[in-house]
Amino acid sequence: MAEGVLPICLGFATRFAGYLAAGVKEYTADFLLGKSYNTFDITGTPMAQSGVKPTYSRIEEILNSFVGERPFIVPAFSAKKIDGKRAYALAREGKLEDAGAAVMRIYSVKLLKYQYPAGSFSVTCAKGTYVRSLINALGKESGAEAAMSGLVRTRSGEFTLESVHRFADLEKLKEEGRLRDAVIAVDSALPFKKGVVSDLERAKIVHGAVPKGYIDLPQLSRDEEYLIMDEGGNILALAINSAPYARLKKVFAK
Repeated sequence: MAEGVLPICLGFATRFAGYLAAGVKEYTADFLLGKSYNTFDITGTPMAQSGVKPTYSRIEEILNSFVGERPFIVPAFSAKKIDGKRAYALAREGKLEDAGAAVMRIYSVKLLKYQYPAGSFSVTCAKGTYVRSLINALGKESGAEAAMSGLVRTRSGEFTLESVHRFADLEKLKEEGRLRDAVIAVDSALPFKKGVVSDLERAKIVHGAVPKGYIDLPQLSRDEEYLIMDEGGNILALAINSAPYARLKKVFAK
């Protein structure tokens, strides 16, 4: 049902998982009109059906109206937490019909093709967007009912579909003893500028001290976050440019 870009953090890189997950997402989604399901996709239990057949322009109009920030209904079968429990667990127990509404940020939507009952669109959005929710809203607002029939995440932050390794690729690299070829250094994956410090300054940073003017990064804007690296290419800290002093947000080195 769903495939695509999924950054996986290993070892030290797990400390940056939240930053990697926070990036812009892009998807290509397939939908079917005529029925809605409790999962908001065609793997679930049918809930309602309709004989309404919207025109191409009507579907395009509704999708375009999603751009911006607005609330959408979150699927009951999702990982959203409700009173400390995952929504999907409550849904499986029959205790939840939907997971309430959440504001989702949509940067762009483009209808790629549509001929009733099937269609597809691309969407660029922020973290926390459920593409199934968009399709469910498309079905409700068109009066046709709708469900997701396929999904590909084509981008997650700095990563694109062109740069991924499929599981089959990883198995082959493992057999050839080249599994490390698939590993990306975490500093190159993060969307931060970098500053390099000397060994003397490294020792100070490890203890939380940031001397005035210790690093020259004129390209940084005020309050911009950046990585502090040592001469060996190791990440020491995440800092905030608060000239004339830097402010350490998180120290990683010991």
